Amino acid sequence: MDRPRYKRRIYIIDRRNQFRFIARFVAASLIGNLGAIIAFVLLARPKLDTVIYSMRMPDVPVSSIIMREIVVTSGGVTLLTAAIFAVTAYRLLSRLNGPLYNIQGKLGRAADGDLTARVVLRKNDSFQELATGVNTLLDRLHGDIRTLKELSSEARRQMKSDPAAAADSPGGDGDAGRTLAKMREVVAGYRQCPD
Repeated sequence: MDRPRYKRRIYIIDRRNQFRFIARFVAASLIGNLGAIIAFVLLARPKLDTVIYSMRMPDVPVSSIIMREIVVTSGGVTLLTAAIFAVTAYRLLSRLNGPLYNIQGKLGRAADGDLTARVVLRKNDSFQELATGVNTLLDRLHGDIRTLKELSSEARRQMKSDPAAAADSPGGDGDAGRTLAKMREVVAGYRQCPD
């Protein structure tokens, strides 16, 4: 049995945005590491120079001499890097949330019965393929419901003009039977629709 092949789609982030997203976090990490090294050197050098150029070495380990500088440097750089990460993540999420809220709003309008609602995203927004899929779905639903309304009106007219047509079976060759068959064809396009 052959399985259908599906094209992998990228709904969340397209490749260009994905690269920029990763590059920002890598840049933030590099800036944080570089900041840690520079801060440590600036804070620890005076104490190390004092110890190195003094006449005798202190009886305490070197790590205890510069422990304060290590803690201050690590803490400060961690906070700075976390702030850069937070700003980067916030900007990314705000860029992703806009199109998602737009799609959610249009689907909400469609659920309320407005099938003319369409998702329109800006050129560089993410979720372009998803928006196209939602618009295609709404177009099909709108067209099928319009067709069903027209066929329903036609069946009503036929039944009013010829009461005997109401007795036609759905498979019959009368006008009402043909109209009902057309309606079933439209509904049959939806695989999960119960009969």
